[in-house]
Amino acid sequence: MNGYTITETVTLNTTTCADCGIIFAIPATFEARRREDGRSFYCPSGHNLVFNGEIDKLRRRVASLQSTNVHLSDQRAAAERSAAAYKGQATKLRRRAQNGVCAVCHRSFEDVRRHMTTQHPEATR
Repeated sequence: MNGYTITETVTLNTTTCADCGIIFAIPATFEARRREDGRSFYCPSGHNLVFNGEIDKLRRRVASLQSTNVHLSDQRAAAERSAAAYKGQATKLRRRAQNGVCAVCHRSFEDVRRHMTTQHPEATR
């Protein structure tokens, strides 16, 4: 042998099995990967474990944001439909007034029609 020595420092984090309660240590880098990817691993007694707290929290947040997005989109569409309906009603009433039709009794008056045509031609277009 030529006498080479290799030294490596590994940080271990302790965790407890949710099934059997055994305390064991895992490398910090391994724990970080499992917390990030949500994949399972095993305790020394063979129980399947998953760090899903962060991932579940993020999934719930994404679902909440998607729900909010759908709600706001629906509200915007409803507001646009309402605005279009009001615009249509205003146009309808303006045209009726231009043609001399009373908005209340729906009778037509030649004097109002003549007045609009002669005195306010820009409004009759």
